[in-house]
Amino acid sequence: MDFREALSRELLARCREQGLTLSQLAEKSDVPLSTLKNIIAGQSRNPGILTLGALCRGLNITLADFISRAEAQALPGTRTETPQYNRESAEKE
Repeated sequence: MDFREALSRELLARCREQGLTLSQLAEKSDVPLSTLKNIIAGQSRNPGILTLGALCRGLNITLADFISRAEAQALPGTRTETPQYNRESAEKE
């Protein structure tokens, strides 16, 4: 798994843990929903540190913790249980 996919999975996992929809996270973090969906879908090639920081603040986690967990998922041989992004369900949010 590459790092972008790991970021996406970590965002989805954190939202699920906190019972947040993507729309709610976008509102809490003041990040446009379209930007968040692009990150989740892997269409954002290089999400900016300010955007990731805002999302982390919306999730009440540190950027360092978020990055380290995503980095651990991206390591070869690491397997996660986080569900894949589902565009249809995200568009309903």
